[in-house]
Amino acid sequence: MELSIVPLREELLECTLEIERECSAVPWSYDSFLFTLHSPVSYCAAATADGVLAGYGTMSCLYEDAEILNLAVTPELRRMGIAFNLMKNLITEAKNRGAETVRLEVRQSNAAARALYEKAGFEYCGKRTGYYIKPREDALLMKLELTPEQSKINM
Repeated sequence: MELSIVPLREELLECTLEIERECSAVPWSYDSFLFTLHSPVSYCAAATADGVLAGYGTMSCLYEDAEILNLAVTPELRRMGIAFNLMKNLITEAKNRGAETVRLEVRQSNAAARALYEKAGFEYCGKRTGYYIKPREDALLMKLELTPEQSKINM
């Protein structure tokens, strides 16, 4: 499998929405992706496997803080390193934009995602009770401190 991580382009949004609907109980709308794609404080990455969209990640980055907003890989291509490579790309972009901390929320029950984020160096830092709907569930807050001399993620 040939994997590429590139900036997400508008012409990939329909495919992005298909993956989003497949992976999320409350999917983002086309307009939400379009807004994020064109926002100067956002970055959107696309992962292609053998030329086909396999996943995407979105992030906002404002001053020293970055937040992973969305990360998804089509179910049939999971457990192949695509999400980890997307995460590496988002973290690199956050560093390039001067971020000192990257934050995210994850469903408490999403053990696979939590393991991915821990592998990338994120640590638990709090909880938002009842944050998710469909089904109602707590969000675990995680963060990664970025320092010039330290890189917890194996780039």
